[in-house]
Amino acid sequence: MTAYRTAEEACSYGMAGAHVRAEEAKERLEMAQDTLRRQARINFLLNQEVTA
Repeated sequence: MTAYRTAEEACSYGMAGAHVRAEEAKERLEMAQDTLRRQARINFLLNQEVTA
């Protein structure tokens, strides 16, 4: 029973670690999307000045 419990705990910790990594990846993705949106806005505004 001890080996089973140990395996169960290891799996639980592994799942928790994977969840944390997924949350961190989601945050990095959101930051990258924000950066791209800002850059697109800057490019749009610069293009408006050039064509004006």
